[in-house]
Amino acid sequence: MSDFAEKIIHTWQEYVDDIAQRTGSIWVYRGQSKSSWKLQSSLERSLDAFEIRPGDRIGVEKHMIRDFRRRYKGPDEELVRSDTLYCVALMQHYGAPTRLLDFTYSPFIAAFFALAKVTQGIVWMLNTEWIFKRRVPKALFNKRDHDGGRDDTTFLPLYMEDRCEFANLENPFVLNERLVVQQGAFLCPGSISVPFEQNVRSMEGWDDSAHVTKLVLDFDKTQCKAAYHSLMGMNISSASLFPGLDGYSRSLRERITLYEGLTQK
Repeated sequence: MSDFAEKIIHTWQEYVDDIAQRTGSIWVYRGQSKSSWKLQSSLERSLDAFEIRPGDRIGVEKHMIRDFRRRYKGPDEELVRSDTLYCVALMQHYGAPTRLLDFTYSPFIAAFFALAKVTQGIVWMLNTEWIFKRRVPKALFNKRDHDGGRDDTTFLPLYMEDRCEFANLENPFVLNERLVVQQGAFLCPGSISVPFEQNVRSMEGWDDSAHVTKLVLDFDKTQCKAAYHSLMGMNISSASLFPGLDGYSRSLRERITLYEGLTQK
């Protein structure tokens, strides 16, 4: 089977220029720090590791959601119980394996995650107009496009019955802080009985670079430094993306090249 469209990027400026020329459409981006990684959710990786049969996967997911709801105590407890997407997004936030894949509307935040290990990474690009045109059944998706329909009456039949293969951008109506800071959105598969990428490939046009593209960031150390300096100038770092002392502490690694410059003066 042919792969997704791919383009190799050698310099930071080439990346900036490539993003700038993609006008006329709204894209979402996902940075991954290894170019060999597929589009694969943490839930899929976990189910694969334990060799869970396809027919059992949706049941396993439902039990995980149920147990999280039983244990969760917080000011938004009622929302966790009543809104499955909100619950699953919160599970993702706390590190539970979920079907959701993190994307962002910012190509620069995606580049930050792609270069997290200062090695060759990739930025997945998905055209939102293409995704929205591929959505079926349209009646339920049309209801979810309005605030009053973004609840379990539409989410459960679309996603939790494992009936159709597709991928769609989703966000709970109530956003958590990390989603806001990272300009985030989730890519959600219609079926977890098949690989995540099979859900994407089920949509007509998946192999067209105008719809899906992998940008391979084949940077040497000099270009990685240039990228980090530029991103820090945009206030994109672990400190800004993960508010709190943990995020700030992680950001100190990203500032090493700045400290290098101060040392050499």
